Amino acid sequence: MREHPLIKFALLFSVGIAASKLVSLNVLTLLSVTALLISISIVMGFYKRSKLLHYRSAVMAAAILVIGYLYASAFLSNKPEYPFHSEKIKEAVIKGRVSDIRLPKDNHFIFTLDADSLMFEDKVYPVKTKILCKLEADTNYQTGEVLDELEIGNEIVTVGTIYRPRNKRNPGEFDYREYLLTQNITSTLFISKSKIVVLDEDNDFIPDLIFKVRLAIDRRIHKLHSPEAAALLRGLLLADRSEIEFDTREKFVNAGVVHVLAVSGLHVGYIVLIFLFLTNRFNIYLRSFITIIGLLAFLLITGSPPSVFRASIMAIVFLVAQLSNRSTFGLNSLALAWMIILLLNPLELFNPGFQLSFSAVISILIIYPKIRSQINQREIKSKVLKNTLLFMGVSFSAQIGTMPFTLYYFHKLSIVSLFTNILVIPLVGVIVAVGIITLTGSMISMWVGLIYASANNIFTSLLNKIVNFSGGLEISHLFIREFSFYDSAVFYFLLIALITQWKKLIHIKAKLLFILFLSGSAAVYFQLDNVDLMPAGELSIMAIDIGQGDAILIRFPNEKTALIDAGNATDEFDNGERIIKPLLKQLGINKINFGFISHVDADHYKGFLYLIENNLVEKIYKPHADTSVQKDIDLQNFLISNRITYEDYSRDTINIGICRLYILNDTADVRFSEFSSNDKSGVIKLVYGSTSFLFVGDAGIEAENLLEKKYSEFLQSDLLKLGHHGSKTSSEFEFLELVNPDDALISAGIGNRFNHPSEEILQRLKIFKTNIHRTDKEGALLFRSNGKTIKKINWEKGN
Repeated sequence: MREHPLIKFALLFSVGIAASKLVSLNVLTLLSVTALLISISIVMGFYKRSKLLHYRSAVMAAAILVIGYLYASAFLSNKPEYPFHSEKIKEAVIKGRVSDIRLPKDNHFIFTLDADSLMFEDKVYPVKTKILCKLEADTNYQTGEVLDELEIGNEIVTVGTIYRPRNKRNPGEFDYREYLLTQNITSTLFISKSKIVVLDEDNDFIPDLIFKVRLAIDRRIHKLHSPEAAALLRGLLLADRSEIEFDTREKFVNAGVVHVLAVSGLHVGYIVLIFLFLTNRFNIYLRSFITIIGLLAFLLITGSPPSVFRASIMAIVFLVAQLSNRSTFGLNSLALAWMIILLLNPLELFNPGFQLSFSAVISILIIYPKIRSQINQREIKSKVLKNTLLFMGVSFSAQIGTMPFTLYYFHKLSIVSLFTNILVIPLVGVIVAVGIITLTGSMISMWVGLIYASANNIFTSLLNKIVNFSGGLEISHLFIREFSFYDSAVFYFLLIALITQWKKLIHIKAKLLFILFLSGSAAVYFQLDNVDLMPAGELSIMAIDIGQGDAILIRFPNEKTALIDAGNATDEFDNGERIIKPLLKQLGINKINFGFISHVDADHYKGFLYLIENNLVEKIYKPHADTSVQKDIDLQNFLISNRITYEDYSRDTINIGICRLYILNDTADVRFSEFSSNDKSGVIKLVYGSTSFLFVGDAGIEAENLLEKKYSEFLQSDLLKLGHHGSKTSSEFEFLELVNPDDALISAGIGNRFNHPSEEILQRLKIFKTNIHRTDKEGALLFRSNGKTIKKINWEKGN
């Protein structure tokens, strides 16, 4: 390390950047400190005493740390903010310049707009912000027409609905808002019916040319290949994974081979090998020059993601070093790429792609040589076996290096990764090579292109079968519920200890004991910051933020669970699959023991369908099926076909440990049979000790009137889940007077089209001095009862 100052500089600079996110310090003071440290270092440089030189190194290290902090702080201080008055603005007219266009998917595509003005309700407001726009046309053909007319650099005006990007709304979720802010994007705009008018046709020639080349390649890929192969090749050659289905990506994660879908060093390596092979007959200078040009072209065509940028820099440094007859040191080349990326944007340090990419290569450069040395020392006669072991060594090294980030972001540790990579990585190399041959061959003859494309269709199908098999196994991966950045720091500290001390341990017993000691230490330290949001021995209730709808998760003191409603499910987004299932895993819940469908409206029951199909629900309670209503019949048939136990609501009591659930629907009452679907909602009172909770689904005023007559003072509850998302069709004054809740919970979507909750209801709750808690304002809401008191829990902080 002494001979490689760039590595030390990169590390110290990065620590300074990381500190800028954790600690807030006065910038002027730090500037003064930096100037002082540099001055002291310069003065010390005039003295040759070894002690002073030692102190000078420490002073310089401190200066680099502070410089990193200040540099990142400058970027963070310019972090944009959401500029609009509302989280959702309909029929907003936006004017600005197109700064980027992404490849289309089906009948829509996404582009970035540098907006300069907003017109809303006949008023024009100046704005300076970057907006991510999604245009949806009626057909793929219309999308193509718009793409052919729109160019990067055009000034346009467009009409659509502005949204503030979704932040982390539930435990374990990805913070999409924060991710977009790292790209200086503050808002999203949904445009329908191709409402775009080009005001100025001037374009940014080079960025637009690169996009047009990408679009032409994408269209050729889709013309030649099956949809399955086209989606994969688009990801491998153009770094656009948008067409790869969510389920497919999950299988790649489970199998531990998701890295092949992210264009990175592996793919750059393929490109280098392909160009070196094609230029085999040229002299070394021309060969290297053509390969470097090919790398730069690949970098531009893929959109220059950090992983490709990093790998391309390393490859170019290696090729230039060969030409100049100089040796290369992998970590130095990596540090150079690291610094270039961070100087362009220090916030890339917090990008998952950056972290996974660099941790994989660093680990390969440090750990793999030790594994290779151990393999070479063994007398392995079979070349196939030896090469297989060496290949597994590379894969194992990368997996070790990326493990903390993989566990933090995906919460999955693949068990089959080493074996799956042996098959997948060579096959991906073949698919990339054949894909390039297909595209170039098709320019000469479409017939030649179709032959090679047919071969790639077969290779892609084989790849997916391998991944679906290995990723679909129940033992394919372990789900790691909690893994924090603190755990990552502990992991790397123990890994460094293992690497640095390994050679000092001579005997096998000593090495085994050291491994056991480190493993035990990891097991202890990893538990220190774990937080159980819904612990055993207490009653926990979480209103899951599923947008416009209801989903209430309950965990009883005896660890049994219930779910009251599960939100909506559409072809585009299924709350059961995308929100509730991951949340259950995050909370360590394997199964819902009691599922309650308040009533058969899509925003209450459809999310249950995925959960039931995947055997995540034991028993369902629901309203009696109305045989004149098709959706009631469909739900009943669905439950029967999935062989799930179900029971219709009736006046009943369910004992769950020391908790009691009272179902208050008096279905025998004549008035009840005349109710609407909403008013037939399952009404449930939960009692634990001296605390109580009332859940009323979408029950309206008529249902409330019947409840008042039937139960009167028994309705009194500490917490009320407000009826019909806070609509004025529920929560009449007399009902609230009887319930008299300390807390009211409202489940509603941000800027929903129904304008829930009603302002009239909010004012009514204030009369009763009720604390109001809203999912549209706060995200998921978590309450915990010990049987005596109810506390609201900040789930993001665990307290």
